[in-house]
This record gives sequence, structure tokens and C-alpha cells, in this order.
Amino acid sequence: MNNIKDWKPQDLSGGACNAIQGGYVVSTFESRSEFDEVVNKANGMGSVSFEWYAIPPYKDGEKWSILNEKGEFVASFTFKAQCLDVIKLVSM
Repeated sequence: MNNIKDWKPQDLSGGACNAIQGGYVVSTFESRSEFDEVVNKANGMGSVSFEWYAIPPYKDGEKWSILNEKGEFVASFTFKAQCLDVIKLVSM
């Protein structure tokens, strides 16, 4: 699971939050609460399942995205594997 439980938050303006691992941004979440939900679930503390969907990039230079059941943006990822790991985690 790409060590999701080791991600560290980096709060951004507007309420967004980067997930930092090894000094690098691995994901950007729309909100800190969504970041916290994913990390808590990875650490065995979350029990809520979400219906989130992985959206592949359409053009070169775009990132993998996650949308919620309402079609709202949740997070973006540079790497497909990280995106799919989060989808798998929140769907448990």
C-alpha cells in the first residue's frame, strides 16, 4: 500500500492538503479532512467506506484523479499505483 500510513500532511491555502512521503509530494487532496480519513483508515482507525473513483489522465502531463460519488474532486496522484491503493483502501 505505498506506505500510506507514513504520509505527512502539508496544509495548503484554500484548505487543500499535500501528502508528503520522503520529502516528496505524492498526492494533493482537496481538503485536510479527506487526507486525514485516508491516513486514519491506513492506520486501522477509520471504519467508513467511501465510493471514490479513479480517473486516468486524458492528456500528457495530467495526473490520476479521484472523484467521490457526487463527481467532486478528492485528490490527484502522479502515479497510478498510489491512486489505486487509496481507492482500494477507502473501499474496504
